[in-house]
Amino acid sequence: MKRIFTSYTSLFFAIFLVTGMEAFSQATIGFYARHRPDDATLNAPAYRQAWGGSLEIMSPNLRTGNGIQWMLGGSLNIMHAGRERVDVNPEVLDELDEHWVVNNLQFGIDGISRFMAPSSWRVQPYVDFMAGLGVFAVEEVLQYNDVESDCETYDGRVATANWKLQTGAGLGMMIQVTDGVNIDLRGTYAPTRNVRHANLESVEIQDFNLQYDMMRSTLNPWTFHVGVQMRIEDIDCAPGRGEISEAENWEE
Repeated sequence: MKRIFTSYTSLFFAIFLVTGMEAFSQATIGFYARHRPDDATLNAPAYRQAWGGSLEIMSPNLRTGNGIQWMLGGSLNIMHAGRERVDVNPEVLDELDEHWVVNNLQFGIDGISRFMAPSSWRVQPYVDFMAGLGVFAVEEVLQYNDVESDCETYDGRVATANWKLQTGAGLGMMIQVTDGVNIDLRGTYAPTRNVRHANLESVEIQDFNLQYDMMRSTLNPWTFHVGVQMRIEDIDCAPGRGEISEAENWEE
């Protein structure tokens, strides 16, 4: 799981760094909570309600004038779609307390093209068009108490992962709180079919071995987002701020 997350993170930031540090500092950055509701018709008995978060970076307005704004950007996201825990030996309660946890996970990186109402509006509705790559993974984690160190130990691995190209669209509303800080509310629609994942209701221990069924599902296409967006140049650690300005003042 760490390898997948590291690869996605590196790719995400590389895309923006190659555009130049000056353009990067003029962009906006957003931090979001994400939720995909459960759909019993599509997802039972496996993929459950998904919760997660995302990091989003958007360019400044690429159009001139005071009309509709156009921005390009991308998002890096991770979601957790249910877990099931079973004891290795449910008939014996020992100090090791060994148990397996099976997680359904989702990672994604998306490119975004956004059209938004003029910047002079305090409440700015917008529409997004997205395309990207998602990976749906099943993680197996063995958890137990380490008697010597008296702490819980984890030993996990990604049992399977399948990659999916994803496209979708979204509608949102940017609400200005202060100059440079906004509350962002959004709903996105991105159909994802034939996703291979663990059937969480089938997780069990047989002869001290972890067993569960794999299945394929069409996921609920709707995801809802709430977050905070701000200009990168307003952050103290943004490129071109802080130390440079202090040096200039010293020379004066």
